[in-house]
Amino acid sequence: METKVTLKMLAKLLNVSVSKVSKALYGMESKASELGYKIIISLSRETQAKMQIDHLKEVLNYNIPLVLFHRILSIIPCDKVSINDSLQAELATVELLDSGCSKVAYLTGISDPSVDDQRKSGYLTAI
Repeated sequence: METKVTLKMLAKLLNVSVSKVSKALYGMESKASELGYKIIISLSRETQAKMQIDHLKEVLNYNIPLVLFHRILSIIPCDKVSINDSLQAELATVELLDSGCSKVAYLTGISDPSVDDQRKSGYLTAI
């Protein structure tokens, strides 16, 4: 059975994604605070889109621990927390194909970030 994607479905998907990230960040901040640490949370849209990374390098220059979460820049030498985007895209595509969808497309609104290539790779592996 094939289903048309609606704006309502996309809005629901985006809401789930934002909700999960928010919960993860809240959990990280709570645990860090419990252990006596303070954290700074910053959005990365501009950082990735324009590759403006000098501020991240400055943090490292001051020997302040840096952890990238969710959106990862491989050129920054620090700890990173993310999912395997390629595998997740592959599994999602296989799930759609196994459920009877015969035409599965890869659509993205991401113009450049690191996850786009990984997700596309997973999709192509499944197809």
